[in-house]
Amino acid sequence: MDIQLYCQKYYFGRLAENYFSDLHQDVEEKLNVREGKNKKLLLVMPQTFDYPKLCEIGQLEIKYARVVANRWMQDGLIKRKKIGKSVIFERI
Repeated sequence: MDIQLYCQKYYFGRLAENYFSDLHQDVEEKLNVREGKNKKLLLVMPQTFDYPKLCEIGQLEIKYARVVANRWMQDGLIKRKKIGKSVIFERI
């Protein structure tokens, strides 16, 4: 059994290492692409906006617009103001 494991590690070890490192790199690239699109969207947004305006300019569904706005708030890029029942965001 030890010989079998040794042979597998010898012959397939480099292949497995490359596979998992490439997989990790692909995930990082996808995250960077998503964040880059969101940052570009923030640049074209007006100084104050609400969810419908974000959906209109970014061509997003309301559910995804809420996710994007929450990420921007967590990153400190926008702040939330509540006026009556409506929610308005202001770029910082």
